[in-house]
Amino acid sequence: MDKIFFLEKENLRQVAKTYGTPLYIYSEKIIQEKAKILSEMPAPYGLTVRYAAKALTTRAIIKIIDKLGLHFDASSAWEAKRLMDAGIAPDKILLTSQELSPFTKELIQAGIHFTAVSPRQLIFFGENFRGEKLSIRLNPGIGSGHVKRTNVAGTSSSFGFWYEKIPEINKLLEKYQLTVERIHIHIGSGSDPDVWKQVAAKALKLIECFPQARILNLGGGFKVARMPFEKDTDILALGKAVYFELEKFAAQTGRKLHLEIEPGTFLLAQAGLLLSQVNDKVDTGENGYTFLKLDSGMNDITRPTLYGVQHPLMIVSQEPERNEANTEKVIVVGHNCESSDILTPKPGNPEEADTVEIPETLIGDYIVVGAAGAYVSAMSFANYNSFPRTPEILIQENGEIRLIRKAESLEMMIQNEL
Repeated sequence: MDKIFFLEKENLRQVAKTYGTPLYIYSEKIIQEKAKILSEMPAPYGLTVRYAAKALTTRAIIKIIDKLGLHFDASSAWEAKRLMDAGIAPDKILLTSQELSPFTKELIQAGIHFTAVSPRQLIFFGENFRGEKLSIRLNPGIGSGHVKRTNVAGTSSSFGFWYEKIPEINKLLEKYQLTVERIHIHIGSGSDPDVWKQVAAKALKLIECFPQARILNLGGGFKVARMPFEKDTDILALGKAVYFELEKFAAQTGRKLHLEIEPGTFLLAQAGLLLSQVNDKVDTGENGYTFLKLDSGMNDITRPTLYGVQHPLMIVSQEPERNEANTEKVIVVGHNCESSDILTPKPGNPEEADTVEIPETLIGDYIVVGAAGAYVSAMSFANYNSFPRTPEILIQENGEIRLIRKAESLEMMIQNEL
């Protein structure tokens, strides 16, 4: 057992027998540990940790995070509504969305905080909430990400106002007598302290244009080690890089800015597993490959298909006494009728499969996908090939297991069809 596979093999066998497969498994204890690390990020004038709810919106997980004292980042009006339905106080929610929904106004009236990411959104807010406070998201012109698709700043990104358009922003602020209380800048999924220092320095230069802003939100994207060759983001080092920039800014301007961050992956990735079973095993001859076909796939875990990222795999044989000394090279694939349903892609290349060497595996054995807590269940191609949504369980702090999402039935899947 290690920090990725937080359940022993015998426990996994018992869970599979009780709840079936596929199955998402979450650890409350690991969520608590990660939240503690984040809350200790150094910030000279205060820190607010906002959980990026898009990482996983299951109600039980949201309630745990709320109990830990974290606030929330909502990426859509629907997400904000879902958080409120789970009991989250509106003033703990910051809505930063690519679209205006028919009920965005209603959410703001309820008390959530609003971030404008475009001229249209700023005009909308001004016309409906003249004289009020809001946040502005800026694209600083540089970004960071483990692949291009997770980079959310720079000329190829549509997120936020381009930084050179600040004069246009200020004209609209003056027209509607609005006050900017927060500048939001999110660069993508990276963990390089030097890049964060550069972004913080640029963000502080930009925030000078908004003299009433008192909060700097640097988003999230803190990378975690999913594979053995990867490294976790050093939150302390990252915090220190930003800390000194904030202190320097305060000395020069007299403005002591409150820092906000929006982690999703760092908080939840290592707190989740996807338990699946080998449904079939085929090969393509002496010069070909051996394939393990799971009872799960891209309808449960999409990241390998989208980004070409790898997740760690653990084999759990049905018979505890089986010798696992013999290994084999295999390609692990999902059960969807889709050539891109691959769980072992070449790193960074979702177009090509890769082999992995694992203990010899038989039909009926289990494969556990590690680091599957963030952007897995919530970002799945749910119901593709008409596979039902997968149930979820929580290993509570006291060790007891609780079902937190029921298995979806066919009736549930088609209930809205006419």
